Amino acid sequence: VHWIRHAQGYHNVGGEEAAKSRTNIDARLTPKGVDQCQELAKAIREAPAGSRLGNARDKAQLIITSPVTRCVQTALYSLEPVMEKQPGIAVIANEDIRETVNFNCDR
Repeated sequence: VHWIRHAQGYHNVGGEEAAKSRTNIDARLTPKGVDQCQELAKAIREAPAGSRLGNARDKAQLIITSPVTRCVQTALYSLEPVMEKQPGIAVIANEDIRETVNFNCDR
């Protein structure tokens, strides 16, 4: 099992007020967040076989993500090498692992 926290979202810049803002309902990734995902994807793509990231790339059986948009974006951008290596791997958005809905950014 490999856990990845979502990359930087718009709700992460600007403190608690940004998280509560109606403009950040189901906050998406910032350009920096997309870059963070691309860095992880590069590390996964270049990881040697048998390493922790190499095993994630080569042996993953399922990708599960929260349905929150920033989490789906993080999974799709970061785990692109997994999906390239294993076309057809299932990607499931599971409501049971959604972040708590304390702020607009979690809706």
